[in-house]
Amino acid sequence: MPSLTLKPTYKAVAAYYDSLAKFAKLGINHGHWEAEDSAADLDKEIKHKFAIGYPKQNILFCQPDRAVLYAPK
Repeated sequence: MPSLTLKPTYKAVAAYYDSLAKFAKLGINHGHWEAEDSAADLDKEIKHKFAIGYPKQNILFCQPDRAVLYAPK
């Protein structure tokens, strides 16, 4: 993804993000899913994820009892 600024360190994660960037260049968009446990402050986690470069479209943040979807405008 062109707007993704994360620097993944695990090879599998790095390969996944490299693949997403290649698909994005081809015009193929994917959604993202970020799961948090029940003890996490979901609003705080969302702000943190966006601050470190997570995409702001096509992403679902969820907990066992709550979900927040950011979709294209």
